[in-house]
Amino acid sequence: MKRTMRPKLAGALALLLAILTACSTGPSEPVIRKKAGSVTLLLPETQGAGLNRKYELVSTVKSASCGRQQGSGPSLEEAQKMLKMEAAKVGADAVMNISCEDTGVHFSYGCGHAIKCHGDAVQWEKTKPAKAPEETEP
Repeated sequence: MKRTMRPKLAGALALLLAILTACSTGPSEPVIRKKAGSVTLLLPETQGAGLNRKYELVSTVKSASCGRQQGSGPSLEEAQKMLKMEAAKVGADAVMNISCEDTGVHFSYGCGHAIKCHGDAVQWEKTKPAKAPEETEP
């Protein structure tokens, strides 16, 4: 009976090792926070200025801020900060088409009151350096 247990145990250990390795391949929280600092939020009132650049849609990102303790409410600034974190996780340079709403009572986030935001995470198209004009010999 011991001979049949070894392959099963080895298989279970290999599976556990694969799962643990897969979970640790993402960037760490400090790395994400640093990247989030460079993500630009193109809010509706300022979005027009940022659209003169070409971009590629990466994904839709979502965030929420909620007041979990009595006397503390959700924060729009916190929801936007979390939106930048989510955009950084997918490698975006900016978030546009942002919409935030006060949801009132919202138990799905584990709180009684939430502000939810969502937007389009985009990467700016890399610009190619301009070619220097070719010199002609006289």
